[in-house]
Amino acid sequence: MDKEASNKSKTDSGLIESSDAAVRPTVEDVKHAIESLDRHERYWLGLFINEGLAINKISEKANLPVSRIVVIRERLFAKLVRLVNTYKTSRQRTQEKVKSTYPLRGTLLFYNDPTAPVGEDDWNAMK
Repeated sequence: MDKEASNKSKTDSGLIESSDAAVRPTVEDVKHAIESLDRHERYWLGLFINEGLAINKISEKANLPVSRIVVIRERLFAKLVRLVNTYKTSRQRTQEKVKSTYPLRGTLLFYNDPTAPVGEDDWNAMK
């Protein structure tokens, strides 16, 4: 498989996102995703993390065939990717809603009297 096809398949699977920092998942997104896993899924995730993804060691420890461990790992990581993307999308929507509700928040514009009417030109310049 050539590099271009390999990169396309990684992108299509959702494992590689855009290089734009605004759409990358945060540590909080990953924490929320892990907290959303049930007790058994967290156990398996712990095994994969502690054993460094050594499938043979995990297979011996769990007394399951390697093929079953691979299936469990793939399903678990696919679920984690979906959960992280869900939290990331939710965070983005919240940020967009705040930005649309309060378009001047975070700008350098300052009013001494916040209850005074805002000039239309000032308002349009900040949008």
